[in-house]
Amino acid sequence: MARSRAETRQTMVDALQGLGLGTHPRILDGGMGAGCLGAEIRAAFPGAELTGTDLWLRFLCDPVCRETEGWPSLSLYDTLTGGRDGDLLRFLTRAKVGDYDAIVMGDVLEHMRPETALEVLRRAQSIATRGVVVNIPIADFPQREVWDNEHEVHQWWKPREWWEAEQAATYAGGGNGVGTLVWKTPNYTDPLLSVVIPTFNRKRQLDLCIRSLLRTEAPPFRFEIIVVD
Repeated sequence: MARSRAETRQTMVDALQGLGLGTHPRILDGGMGAGCLGAEIRAAFPGAELTGTDLWLRFLCDPVCRETEGWPSLSLYDTLTGGRDGDLLRFLTRAKVGDYDAIVMGDVLEHMRPETALEVLRRAQSIATRGVVVNIPIADFPQREVWDNEHEVHQWWKPREWWEAEQAATYAGGGNGVGTLVWKTPNYTDPLLSVVIPTFNRKRQLDLCIRSLLRTEAPPFRFEIIVVD
């Protein structure tokens, strides 16, 4: 996302505030673009640990472009990742459960192939301890390249598989063809499932078993792993 409408950004910030994040939340602004949403997140959560990622390096490395467009200073982010490492799916694959309290993706997922967007959403849900806030088109909303950035092209508008994902979401508001959806992470004091692994002198097999469990679609903080040696 290069930049979104002010009313859209406010709706997303309001949704973040509804997650009960406290005064020092860890927030990931995935696909941060120009940083306009990040600026409003910083204003609402001045004590936040704010991370920004974007695939297109010009958003991060072109001061002339930033000054000409009047984009906010990137100093509002505590951590920035761009280029190949800023690819959202790649970034979330490397992130650990609980690294972030909330993950926000404003006008980002529609720029990906549907299957990639759904995988990004599922990974975000498994990582964020409080919830995920997403803004996506809710009607036909074509867009071509912006500033010669091919990643700005909209690749889909509400494919069928998204309806299933959205059933678990809360509609936070929207307008002008876009809407904000919120997936809250259930606040369970105890895990719903215990996985017990009896083992003896099987280091490699144990490693493979645990890695397999962590790749399941169930959020890892919803179950515990008990290894019996």
